[in-house]
Amino acid sequence: MRHPIRLLATVLATLLACAALTTTTTSPAGAESVTLWDPAGDADGYDITKLRVRHKSKRVTFELRQDQTPYWYEIRVDTPGPKKTYDYVVTWSIYGQRKVYVQTKKDFEDGGSNYVCRNKTAEVADDNSVLTFSVARSCFGPPKSVRVKAIAWDDQFGWKDRTGWTERAGVA
Repeated sequence: MRHPIRLLATVLATLLACAALTTTTTSPAGAESVTLWDPAGDADGYDITKLRVRHKSKRVTFELRQDQTPYWYEIRVDTPGPKKTYDYVVTWSIYGQRKVYVQTKKDFEDGGSNYVCRNKTAEVADDNSVLTFSVARSCFGPPKSVRVKAIAWDDQFGWKDRTGWTERAGVA
């Protein structure tokens, strides 16, 4: 009778250890890549359905999936620190030769043209359904983690769609 109980205890201990390990390694705050799924059909025109942020040692990459690429994207980037809404704004536009610009929140809200970083062109899928670009991590501090939200809009109708905040993506 003692042998089955000992075996059962060993199996349970192993399962609990595996469960603890899985929980620790897949925690969103420590994840290098975080994806936010936004409901399809919650906006007219430029409907963002997916926002992914990848936080690596040298670069932070953003991937946006939508039904069609808008005229403008604004990505708000929050880094750890005192309670606030966000620190940086990353903008992308079809007008700016599809370049990516990073500004502090203050400069962006003041309508300034001081950029923390300017980047090469972003990659747009042939069917305009996916936009991918990356920014040097140093443009944001460099932070230990980031969380982001995306806003898509056009010149004719104003804001079209916005996502909620992602979980924090920690540096790899």
